Amino acid sequence: MEFRSAGLYAQDGDDIDPTMQSLLAEQGLDSSGHRSRRLDRRMARDADLILVPERKQIDAIRRLAPTTHGKVHLLGKWEDAEVTDPYGGHEAAYRESFGLIERLVLGWLDKIC
Repeated sequence: MEFRSAGLYAQDGDDIDPTMQSLLAEQGLDSSGHRSRRLDRRMARDADLILVPERKQIDAIRRLAPTTHGKVHLLGKWEDAEVTDPYGGHEAAYRESFGLIERLVLGWLDKIC
């Protein structure tokens, strides 16, 4: 399996948010080489599965790449949960989102592995 990250409104080449970088480092993950990138039509078309944190992003991706119908899903589908973007918030919001993302990703891995 190969995992990639891209955002609908990301600016290509931006550094990772310092608070998130610290949280990843606490988990022993080095994100120093990570750079943001914007999701484009080709990336969406080539993906087998696209997981989004918020429901509104499902429709946005389908508008960007209509061929993605059926492979764009809410990350929190199995718990009917959305992940709020903590950008610009307090560290506690980052921690909450980080923990939720981790749990939801593990749920998807249980389903597809």
